Amino acid sequence: MHNQSNIRTLSRPLLVFGVAAMTIVAILMAARGVSAQVITTNFASAAPLTVTEADSGTITANVVVSYGTKAGVSMPLRVVVTPNASAANGEITGKTVNKTVSGAGSFTVAVTVRGDLVPEPSQTARVEVSSQIYTSVGNTTTLTVLDNDHPTVTINNRTTNENGGPAVHTITLSKAISVAQQFRVRTVNGTARSGADFVAIDQLFTVNANATTRNVSVTLVGDTVIDLSQSKTYTLQVTPQTPGDLASSGNDLSANGTINDDDQGNNTLANAIFQFGSDSVAPANNLSGSCRSTMEVSEPFNGSKNVQFRLTLDRTVSRPFEVNIFTEGTTAGPDATSQDFTSIDNVVLFPANTRSMTFIIQFHDDGQSEGDEWIGLRAIGGMIANTQMCLQNFLGANSDIKIPWNVF
Repeated sequence: MHNQSNIRTLSRPLLVFGVAAMTIVAILMAARGVSAQVITTNFASAAPLTVTEADSGTITANVVVSYGTKAGVSMPLRVVVTPNASAANGEITGKTVNKTVSGAGSFTVAVTVRGDLVPEPSQTARVEVSSQIYTSVGNTTTLTVLDNDHPTVTINNRTTNENGGPAVHTITLSKAISVAQQFRVRTVNGTARSGADFVAIDQLFTVNANATTRNVSVTLVGDTVIDLSQSKTYTLQVTPQTPGDLASSGNDLSANGTINDDDQGNNTLANAIFQFGSDSVAPANNLSGSCRSTMEVSEPFNGSKNVQFRLTLDRTVSRPFEVNIFTEGTTAGPDATSQDFTSIDNVVLFPANTRSMTFIIQFHDDGQSEGDEWIGLRAIGGMIANTQMCLQNFLGANSDIKIPWNVF
């Protein structure tokens, strides 16, 4: 009896100690993120991992392997990292790790990933976790290495004076890569025309390996003519020859070129009027540039006739300039129609160092008995200053031509 009492007395502290120890273990497991639930099945698995390569050198991809064993069990594990065929050239270093574990926890497998400047698809490696003793333990997952060597491409717009060429555009990659890139570059006409304003291009340009830029020079056709428009434009179309090496912006792209006319020099704008070609050139000091200066042209009988007109300036210009001379309808009385005259809409060259130039309009007999008719005659040029807002609100030299009724 005495011995049994002692045994009962001794068992109480042992029981208390055992409960306390289990509580401490549970607290430690919870602190490490491991469930305090008793592990009934051994397990081990690796989590999938994605990393991005560097431009040079190496980085480490840390594959995490989690495990758990039954109480008192030591479990040998093997982790095998096998690069795929395209990554087996050294971009991902394969390795095998053997480790014996017990309890619950995790460890990392450090995989070496080599960086480069080669545009290529993403590389992968197979990660397999297994145990020779516990054959049901383990899993297979993937380590993925993303490529960062697909640069974006841009080409800049450029504004250049006509006589200040060439116009230099620059193809730019967002980063250098170790593979040369070729681009087909073509000029496309806009208001600027190849041959007249620039020399056309249709050729390949190369951005060298480990470089980021290549210049494209567009030769401009300079002259001394003051253009009708003070600026003209063209387009450069750029087509990558290996678009798979580039980011999404590696599709066709374009740039605008603007050519500014720089031929005006010290010349000042001139006022202008229309006259008949048979008129004497109006004195410069008597040229008002009037918005309305009506001229009468009689309708021909039976057929057509040519009438010469004169565009007269109040001063000379030291360089030739473009002027657009055209006919149009007018609101002053019934409009003449195409049966009454042959319309014109011509850009012509006004000669340098002269005050006038002549041109022809053809008038027709329309075979009808009718009242007086009107057409508008307008001139717009880079060196014509007239800005009266007349009828149709056209700028430049303005006259209305009256076609009196011809009596049969």
